[in-house]
Amino acid sequence: MDGQKSLTRWAVEEIRSKYPGDIAVLAAVEGQSVRGDGHGECFDYFIPASPRGLGLARTFIIGEVGYDLYPRSWERMERTADLRDPATFCLAEAKLLYCRTEEDRRRFETLRERLSANLKDPEFTGRRASEQLDEAENFYRRLSFARSDGEARLAAGKLLEALALTAALLNGGWQTAWLWGGGMPPRDVPEGFLALCREIALAQDVQELPGLCRRAVLSVRRWQETLRPFEKTKPAGPGLAEWYQEMKLFWHRLENSCGEQKPEEAFFWACLLQGELSVAEEEFGLRGFDLLGAYRPGCLSELRARAAELERRVLEEAAFRGEAVERYDTIEAFFEKNAGEV
Repeated sequence: MDGQKSLTRWAVEEIRSKYPGDIAVLAAVEGQSVRGDGHGECFDYFIPASPRGLGLARTFIIGEVGYDLYPRSWERMERTADLRDPATFCLAEAKLLYCRTEEDRRRFETLRERLSANLKDPEFTGRRASEQLDEAENFYRRLSFARSDGEARLAAGKLLEALALTAALLNGGWQTAWLWGGGMPPRDVPEGFLALCREIALAQDVQELPGLCRRAVLSVRRWQETLRPFEKTKPAGPGLAEWYQEMKLFWHRLENSCGEQKPEEAFFWACLLQGELSVAEEEFGLRGFDLLGAYRPGCLSELRARAAELERRVLEEAAFRGEAVERYDTIEAFFEKNAGEV
């Protein structure tokens, strides 16, 4: 510990003697040491106040420990406060070692307060959690097309990190070290998730990873949906009804394809409609609109019935919102209502 303090004194003296007006903040990050290696305790990063201040940056090794005194811009610190930088601990757990002025200190603490406020906002953390869950799905795709065992394991590890951050954010936190035993997991996580994480880390054969990772992603996705149930409201103005009017043609064509027993054609229209339904789930807060789960190429009756059921649900939801579907039986009826003539 005395050695760490002497390194801190060295860094502060470097600033005062060589960069007196060029460094706004020097910070350590507590709690990042692993097995007493001292990482982050003497210093971690600095915020330059001028381009000249970048000259303070140093990397070196003492014994078996590497030290990295690196710059973080105010702009990056703002991204950290808004949970858009993966190293949230650099702001949340920072210990200020040097500040050029009180104004610099206040600016830093204001960003720390902003981070705290964001973590207490469930809507904000929910959006960031969704972004991390999307990132996990991207890593799953990389895993599925991995060209080597190492590439597959890397994708699986990154997927787990993204899922761990998703879980942390949905609990109003950001710590992910619990994923490998560095602290307690969040209060609320999907059932069986921690066991899945362990299975992925200990998998002997990379062929097991896609199935395990898929289960992990789905468990978090389903859990997230239960935490944010859609509360029906009646927003002013149209929305869902207009969306349905645009999509009605897809339902019509899918109905015809199923009725004529054309599985390739039915599959095509079902995919198009499912894509639009997925968008509607996000835009209008709909839930459980799985159409393609009913697709069976040898028997299209289930798909046909599911499509009709989902169409009925959309119409019921539009009516609940007070939105009317503009529908006419004939072209003549349309012109009659819209003051036109054939």
